Amino acid sequence: MPSQTVPTHPDMVSGHASAADLVRRLRAREVSPRELAEEHLRRIENHPELGSFLFADRDRLLAQIPDGPGSGPLAGLPLALKDNIDTKGVPTSSGSMADWGRIPDHDAAVWTQLRDRAGARLLGKTHMSEFAYRCHHPELGVVHNPHQLSRATGGSSSGSAAAVAAGLAPAALGTDTGGSIRIPASYCGVVGLKGGTGEVSTAGVVPLSLTLDHVGVLARSVADAALVYQEMMSAPIQLVDPVTLEVPGAERPRLRIGVDRGYFTTEAQPAVLGALNNSLRILESTGCRVVEVNLAGAGTWRRAQRQILLREAWLYHRDRLAGPAPYGPVFRASVAKGAEITPPQYDAALKLRRTAMRFMADVFTQVDLIVAPTCPTVAHAGEEGLHGTAYTRYASLAAFTGLPALSLPAGRGYLGLPVGIQVIGASGATRTVVTLSALLESALGAW
Repeated sequence: MPSQTVPTHPDMVSGHASAADLVRRLRAREVSPRELAEEHLRRIENHPELGSFLFADRDRLLAQIPDGPGSGPLAGLPLALKDNIDTKGVPTSSGSMADWGRIPDHDAAVWTQLRDRAGARLLGKTHMSEFAYRCHHPELGVVHNPHQLSRATGGSSSGSAAAVAAGLAPAALGTDTGGSIRIPASYCGVVGLKGGTGEVSTAGVVPLSLTLDHVGVLARSVADAALVYQEMMSAPIQLVDPVTLEVPGAERPRLRIGVDRGYFTTEAQPAVLGALNNSLRILESTGCRVVEVNLAGAGTWRRAQRQILLREAWLYHRDRLAGPAPYGPVFRASVAKGAEITPPQYDAALKLRRTAMRFMADVFTQVDLIVAPTCPTVAHAGEEGLHGTAYTRYASLAAFTGLPALSLPAGRGYLGLPVGIQVIGASGATRTVVTLSALLESALGAW
């Protein structure tokens, strides 16, 4: 694929209505669910160069959309789902030839909730890193970054991020085990929201790590992400105003904002540091107070996170790994290493995770939120998962400790590529994360 800059179509990365605006139009019956789905399916068909969808069969998907407006807070809104989220009667391959053609008998709990309670409609299944780890299966191609096709999207929710950034979907579900929602959000210039552990059911989601997996959402604004996420939660809380569909917030929040200038700035590109410093200045101007914190321990937790992930991934795949199942070579070799992790090592890693969670709970007695870069760099050329996992350095902490975190666009770096900043909250503080993120997004304006 040649290095070229999208848009290849005038409205590729901008100019699309927000999810909230589409919900307003649906409620006012200015557009029907079928018309909305048809328009987004047309966009998907017009942009095969992104490789963002694995399944978007027009006839099959439109047949599932009723003619009427439907009911529920998201009635008629088309959503894309990452391809490891089970959908009854619709293929779910987890981005792997090993599961190619698998058609689940049941829907994932989160999709049942979004469709049956909130009224959302299925737009398609997005491409992803194979079984949510490392890189795309070589036979299925890669997802290309809408801002520049030669650049990575980040993994593993690559197709969801690219689809949202390019306007092919108003919002998309993803999963995050070590940063897999927030990293592609940062690389593609969209918002990625991962709540706290247990907020959204993972039942019916093909696991990478049962301990660490989270389900979240990618969208083009904080309000859009919150609008969808609040309908995904097992015990919903109100994140957006039900009438205005905006995130309510205090004009002068006076929150204590933690910043670590050691671990969370090491290896960062100048534009990434610039975006962080600019965000902190903005928050100080709103009445927030910046407090220095020391999160150096996060570097020592990464090995334990990897041990948990690989051991649990190996346990899930071990029977098929022993045979000729057509896994990609990178995924097969990586997950096979889980067999080398002994039960005592695995237990020690889980113990360290509990220690890390207690440590972070103590940090959040000193600050209300932490603001940090999402990734050390802008999107690299080619798949980063083929060259190690350094790009997960900043995003892994919130996944390992089960804390809510949101990445939002905060500037541009090398070649004009997006830079993301993440807001991390204490356990149970998803609403605070969303509120501050919306305030920061408003102040940053057009990034």
